[in-house]
Amino acid sequence: MKNYLIILALILYGCAAQMAPNGGPLDQTGPSLVDVSHRPSYNIFNSDEKIVFTFDEFIDPLSVVNSIKVFNFDNYTYQVRGKKIILKPDSKWPRYSKIKIKLLRNISDYNGNIMSQTIQYTFFDSNSQNNKKILGKIINEENNLYAVALMYHKDSLDRIIDLTETDINGNFKFDHLAPSKYVAIAVFDSFQNLEDDLKIKKYGFISQEFLDLNNLDSVYTEIKIADPLVRLSIKSFRQINNKFGYALLDNGLEKPYFIPENTEFGDSVYISLNLSNRIEKYNTNQFVHYYQDVIDTIPPKIVDSKYNENEFKIIFDEPISKLDKTPIVYNYIDSILQKIDYSFEDSFTISIKDDIDGDIYIYNVFDNFLNQNKDTLKVYKQKINIEDTVGGNIFGKVKNIYQYPIVVHVKSETSNLSYYQFVDSLGNFSFINIAPGFYSFDIFEIIGDYAPDQYFNGSWNPYKNAARFGYYHKPLEVRSHWDLKDLIIEMKWKNEPKKNLQ
Repeated sequence: MKNYLIILALILYGCAAQMAPNGGPLDQTGPSLVDVSHRPSYNIFNSDEKIVFTFDEFIDPLSVVNSIKVFNFDNYTYQVRGKKIILKPDSKWPRYSKIKIKLLRNISDYNGNIMSQTIQYTFFDSNSQNNKKILGKIINEENNLYAVALMYHKDSLDRIIDLTETDINGNFKFDHLAPSKYVAIAVFDSFQNLEDDLKIKKYGFISQEFLDLNNLDSVYTEIKIADPLVRLSIKSFRQINNKFGYALLDNGLEKPYFIPENTEFGDSVYISLNLSNRIEKYNTNQFVHYYQDVIDTIPPKIVDSKYNENEFKIIFDEPISKLDKTPIVYNYIDSILQKIDYSFEDSFTISIKDDIDGDIYIYNVFDNFLNQNKDTLKVYKQKINIEDTVGGNIFGKVKNIYQYPIVVHVKSETSNLSYYQFVDSLGNFSFINIAPGFYSFDIFEIIGDYAPDQYFNGSWNPYKNAARFGYYHKPLEVRSHWDLKDLIIEMKWKNEPKKNLQ
């Protein structure tokens, strides 16, 4: 059990010492390590010696709580004394061949400035063969703090054998490792409970099946971060009539559900929805609803309208009956009421492709119980004006392709513009008439039925490593009337043995 010893007088002294004189420069730099009392080669095993870390400025003792990790050993105490953090075993340091100490980046000065990188200090037996290391980098979230966990390949994946953090450039390191195969997982900010963390935090797994240190002294890996994979659950069900209702999900949204035919009063209705998150399709939990005889006398009404892929969609709050007397859709053109062509996208949605502006009028709207909205329904439609952009063209090739399909992602550095395209069988790709500006370029594999604009960053249960990826090392400028030719992007980890992606 760790005991945290904080001396009030020293805290007060440290606070006073950090105050800059009036008009002096603002302190925006975190503490830096300047000295350690013992070198890694020094034999502290089975001793009661203190280990003293000395910094270049006073340390806030409160920031040290939960920021010290000593792996495989819990029986120690620490003290914060001005610029020093002092570690001491309760009795003696263990008889291990390795003692790994990490001071995490959240350690700060009294101005709240945290360290620029995790301090890793390993005391080891000089005769030990555990001298291997893993170097890595977060490639798309470099400026954010990520915790990186290391596990043995095919071991219990909740058994973290080592833990570190990224520095301000996204780099991380594990050292003094034994010959073995490893996997690594990065999670935004810090680890609490890994399985829960992956549901709510940005994360990334390694793209390799494993990191093999059996025959190498070191390996390098890169991790691409993406949003968590959210799986929603049904919390309740609101029956609208005898044919359908709305299932309330745990994110607050409702989804329609059609009640099976021949369901009778008091029957149990087992409700489950087929949903999808950003990369996968899944089934929700099964929610039990006791069927009631609900008389529906309320006509349908419009709840939303929006553009989607150049189509204007009008959405109702319940299914619209497709009888002979279906809705009639009009608008005024030059003060004349004219009929508009439309189609049913689904039971709730009318789709209009006509390139028109103005008010749209809808008559003869019935639900499945022949409740008619006798009022004329009106919705305003504004045409999307897409200006002709005189842009540039991009031509390139993906190398070291492991498998298809491969998606090329082109993203603007100054706006929300993003373009996606599959490469052909030779790895070639092209983007035509791209708006001028600076763009970043990355590529990634599409695994299974995952969405073509979403990167698969790995799954926990069952464990699957992330999709392979690649990127161009710097943004490039696209100019009007110019061709950006011969762009080469290499896929990472091309020399790995093939793995089962199912």
